[in-house]
Formats: sequence, structure tokens, C-alpha cells
Amino acid sequence: MTDHRITYRRLSRRKFLTIAGSSAAAAWLAACARQAGPQVAAPAVTPTRTDTGLATVAPSSAAPLTGKGTGIAILASGAEADPWDPALATRATSAQIMYNIYDAPFRFEGWDLVNWLAENHTFSEDAKTLTVKLREGTRFHDGTEMKASDVVFSMKRMIEMQGPMSLLWTGIVEPDGITTIDDYSFKISALQPYLPLVETLAWVYVLNEKQVMAHVEGDDYGTNWLGQNDAGSGPFMVKEVQPGERVRFDRFPDFWGGWGPKYLDGWVFEVIREPATIRLAMQTGQAHAVQLWSIDVDSHETIRDTGATDMFDYPIPSIVCIKMNNQKWPTNNKDFRKAMAYAFDYDAVIQGLLKGESDYVFGPYPKGFEFWKSFEGSDMLYRRDLDRARHHLEQSGFDPTSESLKYNYRSFDPTQRDYGLVLQASLKELGVNVELEGLTGPEFAERQKNPENAVHFNRISGRGLMSDPDFYCREFFYSGTWEGKTGYWATMSFYKNDRVDELLDEARHGADQEARQKMYEEVQDNIYDDAPDIWVDQQRFIVSIAKNLKRFEPKPLGGNPIGFYPMYFETGGTS
Repeated sequence: MTDHRITYRRLSRRKFLTIAGSSAAAAWLAACARQAGPQVAAPAVTPTRTDTGLATVAPSSAAPLTGKGTGIAILASGAEADPWDPALATRATSAQIMYNIYDAPFRFEGWDLVNWLAENHTFSEDAKTLTVKLREGTRFHDGTEMKASDVVFSMKRMIEMQGPMSLLWTGIVEPDGITTIDDYSFKISALQPYLPLVETLAWVYVLNEKQVMAHVEGDDYGTNWLGQNDAGSGPFMVKEVQPGERVRFDRFPDFWGGWGPKYLDGWVFEVIREPATIRLAMQTGQAHAVQLWSIDVDSHETIRDTGATDMFDYPIPSIVCIKMNNQKWPTNNKDFRKAMAYAFDYDAVIQGLLKGESDYVFGPYPKGFEFWKSFEGSDMLYRRDLDRARHHLEQSGFDPTSESLKYNYRSFDPTQRDYGLVLQASLKELGVNVELEGLTGPEFAERQKNPENAVHFNRISGRGLMSDPDFYCREFFYSGTWEGKTGYWATMSFYKNDRVDELLDEARHGADQEARQKMYEEVQDNIYDDAPDIWVDQQRFIVSIAKNLKRFEPKPLGGNPIGFYPMYFETGGTS
């Protein structure tokens, strides 16, 4: 039995921008691992130092020209694959696919940023001008060479389509501020200073412009085609799509990173809706990987204890919260929300449901981000206190006998359901009745679009894209993200506080880190007092991997995808 537990180190922005070749997945794992079992293996590609201050992940020149395919890995998913257009996709299933078929100029290895498609870059002192030089010879899956114009097209497209990812650059970069210099260089001219600009390019998945434009239908910018195909350069390429059932990916032989002596021939995103069936598939070797949101902690431990898998447990910058609809009675009342936060049984989730495989929350955004403030020891700290809960419930004026409140969850996600059961039991002690309703994925997404559609309670987990808190705060706490727009899972509290909006705008454009810290501390004070959500636990993500599938590498940012490059089967892979 092997139980891998991995901790992260938060990287300060100053160190982040000056880090050199020591920062890479292998070093991160070696420095951060706390586990009872063998060390997780290093990736097939290794970093080299560049004059830009970032590590560069280089092709494995020492690897043989011809290696050995070891089989096809099966990822068991309780949910079907959501469309994976990089401009619009926001869900974990999409993140899983995009990470494996696309490349970006930069990539995070742990919390460390490394050059990926980029060879080097320069970033002006005023944090407004970024110039990036790309590596030459990168090939798309159709065989054409990637050029700087493809990067420019991809980033412009993300901004122009105004999907959730465009929040990274709203008010910062306009499409005409992204230009090519030559075939392998491009420049971004920001409207205002933006210190994490380099980090944002880790999420610009580069599309083959000609291929996308050849599949445009009307004014859809190619999104219908991209939702079921790919125009990427990553290590794997879409081979076959059976909607609602599976997506197969084959190895891309000409991947710029090269291939080691052993590698996967491909992988399959296999939809298995019943948790019991997933457990059986993992135990019998019919599936080789499964993530936390498909089966619960008990199931992960059960299959580990059979000897079939290694269970990896690692912290991620994500708070699992029950979002309360701040625009619907009674969850639009601050005292009522505080009553909910003090009534909730946090121990029932963290020590019971999750068996200690998660951490308590001490603030409105995750520990690990810049400027994080802890409310530990504060009189405001939200922990179960039924006397305080009853006081705030009385102050709210809500009569528990007047109506039942609703909690929605995705019917294929047992963990979401179980959080709802804990909420239901917790609030019952206040006399508040909560009804649970399971929904399909599309139904759940439809309920998220506006406050009128959304019910009182929904459970979600956040995502971290970078060490700076700007994007996380804008997704969760900035009213401009949802007001007058189509909401999505991150906006389901429909929170609005004018002072928070003002501070987030000011902090976003600041170049003085000390001033930004004061602003973000005030942001956290305001949000914590407003209690827009029930902040349940800071997530430790769990992935179970077949014993014979090697070189799994945790990815704490961007939806926690499994990177199947450079994994391989030691023995007995699926053909």
C-alpha cells in the first residue's frame, strides 16, 4: 500500500519572477513530498536555465530516437467531457483534455512558472510591455509549423469571445495590443500596469489559426468544431469522439518535447457514471486513473487497499465552498448567511466525509496566494457555533417555517451530494429545511446563469491559475463578472460589494506590491464579514493511479489535470 502526500510551497512574486533552473516539477516534488512510499518519478523533460530568469523545459535530447509504446491509459470519469474550446471552457473535464492536447507559451510546474513554447521573454519595468520569443520548429498536429501569429490569434480570440478566461485581461489588454514582431516573436502592450501578465500566458492554449478559421460556422469563431476536435500542438491529439461515452487521444509522434524510451500510445477519457463500476474497473485494471470528483474518499482508499493503485493526495489553491445566492431571499441577508456559516458542521466534512484529507479554511481565498490573510484566532472565524447561528438567524428575520430552501448538485458527483447532506443535517438543528435536487451537467450549468435561475445553495470548488489573487477574486467576488452577463459556476453567489469592486480594480493595476497588499487585506476583511459563501475546506485533491502506470505528476493549478505526458506503463498496459 502506497499513500503519497505532497505539500506545496507558495512562491512569492519576487522569487517567482527571478527563479532560475532549479524550479521544475522534479525539484518541486523532491522538495515538497511528504509520503510513505517511493518518490514520484521526475518528468521526461528537464529544465535548463535561460537569461530571462525562468526555467525552460527542453526536449530530451538524450532520449532515443525510437522508444517503446507501452499501451493506452484509461481515465475513468463520472462526468462526460465538456466542450474543450480554450476560449470558453471552464470545467475540470475540459481542463483535463486541453492540458494534454494544447501548449502555451509558459506552463506551471507546481507553483513555478517555466518557459514552455517560449524560449525567452522580456517584461518592462512598468509592467506594461511583454515581448516573447518562441522556440522554432514546434509542429501542430496537422504538421504545419507554429508561428507567432498563431499565438496572437489565440489570445485575441479568447479576449474577443469574452468567455470566462477573458477575465485574465479585461481592462488590461485589448486585441489590438497583441502583435507579431516576426515569425517567432510577439509583443503584448497593456493599457495599464499588470504584474502577473507573464503568468496569464500559461493559459493561452495556442491554436492553429488556419485550421480553426477553416471550420468557422457563421460567427461562431470555430467553437463548434473546437468543442469536439483539436487544433493543437500538444503531446496527444484527438482521435475519436463518442459524445457522452468516451474520447480517445493518440500520441503525437512529432511533439516538440520528444519522447523518452517508454511512453503511452494514447489515453482515453472514459465516462463511467456509477461509482461502483469505477471502483471495479480500477481494481481489475480496466481503468488506470480516477480523480476525486468521480468517486469519494472511501472509494479511493478502498481501491488503494486492494493493492491496485497508488493514491496521491496533494493540496491545491482551491476552497470548496457552498455558494449562497446573495440576490435571493433569505440568502441575500448577511445575518442569515452568517447563521448558515456558524451552523455548518465543518468537522463532519473534513474529519468525516473526507477522513482528514482536506484542510480547514481561515480566509475567503485560498492559502498559497499572494497577500493571503488568516482569520485564525479572530472572533469572526467561521466554525460551528449554534448559539451564534441562532443569534444571527433571529437577526435576519427569516422564519424557518415559511419555506424550504434548495440545494443543487450534479447527480453524477457523490461528493457534491454528500456536502449537501451535511448542510441539510446542520441546518435542521436551526429548524431550517433544505431540499436536495440532483441535476445533469447541462441542467446544473443552466441554473448558474443568473440569480433568478440559481437556487439558494450550490457546492463548488474554486481553481487557482496563478499565485496572484487577481483572477481568483474577480471570478468569485467581483460583481462585474456576473452582473449583466451570463454567470457560471464561479459566480453562483452573485456577490456584490461596491467597496470590494473598487479595491479589486485599484489593486489590479497597481505596481506597488506593498500598496496592493493593503488593498487585498481590506478586500478580504470586507468579504469575510459579508460571508457570501460557506467556506468549508481548502481542498487536498486526490488522484488514484494504477500501480503499473508510472510518472504521475501533480498539477495543483488550472483544474488539477492529469498530464499523460510523460507517463508510461511499466507492465501490462491496455492496447
